[in-house]
Amino acid sequence: MPSVITEAIENITEHAAVCNGNVTSNGGYYVTEKGFCWGVSENPDTNSNKVAAGDSLGTFTSQLSGLDENVTYNVRAYALNSVGIAYGENKSFTTGCTPPSITNQPSDKGVCEGEHVTFSIIAIGSGLSYQWKKDGSNISGANNNSYIINSVSASDAANYTCYITGVCGNITSNQATLTVNTPPSITSHPSDQIINPDDNTSFNVSATGTNLTYQWQENSGSNWQNISNGGSNPAYSGANSSNLSLTNVPYSYDGYDYRCVVSGTCNPAETSNSADLVVYFFCGADITFYYNGSTVTYSTVYSAGECWLDRNLGASQVATSSTDSDAYGDLFQWGRGDDGHQNRNSGTTSTLSDSDNPGHDDFILSGSSPYDWRNPQNDNLWQGVSGINNPCPSGYRLPIETELYNERQSWSSNDAAGAYGSPLKFPVAGAQGYSNGSLYNTGSHGYYWSSTVDGTNARHLYFYSSSANMSIHYRANGKSVRCIKD
Repeated sequence: MPSVITEAIENITEHAAVCNGNVTSNGGYYVTEKGFCWGVSENPDTNSNKVAAGDSLGTFTSQLSGLDENVTYNVRAYALNSVGIAYGENKSFTTGCTPPSITNQPSDKGVCEGEHVTFSIIAIGSGLSYQWKKDGSNISGANNNSYIINSVSASDAANYTCYITGVCGNITSNQATLTVNTPPSITSHPSDQIINPDDNTSFNVSATGTNLTYQWQENSGSNWQNISNGGSNPAYSGANSSNLSLTNVPYSYDGYDYRCVVSGTCNPAETSNSADLVVYFFCGADITFYYNGSTVTYSTVYSAGECWLDRNLGASQVATSSTDSDAYGDLFQWGRGDDGHQNRNSGTTSTLSDSDNPGHDDFILSGSSPYDWRNPQNDNLWQGVSGINNPCPSGYRLPIETELYNERQSWSSNDAAGAYGSPLKFPVAGAQGYSNGSLYNTGSHGYYWSSTVDGTNARHLYFYSSSANMSIHYRANGKSVRCIKD
């Protein structure tokens, strides 16, 4: 029988080891095979795993590979000749072991309700197993290197970790926070606002949700439009916040509606209820408007059941007497707009206009029937607040004949004195002739247009020292205009 020695086991790693042996005698017969046999049990033989290393005397070396981590193996050298097989001493060794190590930690997530989310981890080590935890408690069935929530709900908001165990130890991942974003939800809607003209006001909305943005809108009666900051009368601020402020709101904004569209990280956006803006007008308040190239401020006065401007269009003040020239104001041809022709010193032209807007500031003379500045005539130029050429401020118009008649009926006397004694303090402002453009009866008569037409003429109120009445006159004449609130 040959003689063989199992020598040192070297270079032990997680999956391999180098074995050394020595055949010291062939026992008188030629050695036909030598090597190492190995296994997990002591004293393995060639019926176990083996690796051959030659057929001669002397030392020999072989590497065992494909070993499992952290396992104790037994090795014996062997030598074979025709007489039999001899084994060296049993030697044991334990393979190395890699402890768990995380190379890619799970990261924080933020998703909307109903969406899916995945937490993932990458780790190395021997025999790894995974257990995901929510706020420190095990999640049943969450035993892979990723954890998926298919439809996130608010209750899923938490801190998540993964506990990894291996052959050579365990490790816990960093904490990953799941934030469940919520869609916009309005908790308080804007409310109606009632203000006086030129006051300031605001609309407010309250909402919950993630990363909210705001867009205020207004509706003047036709459709909703986004509001931008800035402007004047009114000036807007906070158009993209929860609080919309309006500064110097004019009476013309009475009846506007306001609402806010609230958006966020999650859909859908939510639109608030609409709120009404009521600009409450009380007769006696001032009104500011654009007239004859500049901004003017008049007051208002109540008379005969109606609210009127306190002076003629173009007047610099309320009349202090029936013949106060500063209160006379301008003289309009019936149906013309605020185009400058009404100035008492305007130029004249004999060319009739074939359109509603002549395009110049001359007083148009007319020397033949129907004595109108426009050819053909148009009966609808001063009808109501939406009249094509209505020269009055927004919300005001020319009075109809009946309103002027009722006003005259309220006077204490049916003459110029009664006209001035009215709350409207009508002055005797005179008129401008249709044929030559000359001023006439200034300081003795008053002539005030209505919007009412009568055939080819128009109705007007006139008064002088001994009488007052309603009558008709040619539309090319220049007469005073006193606006009435619609």
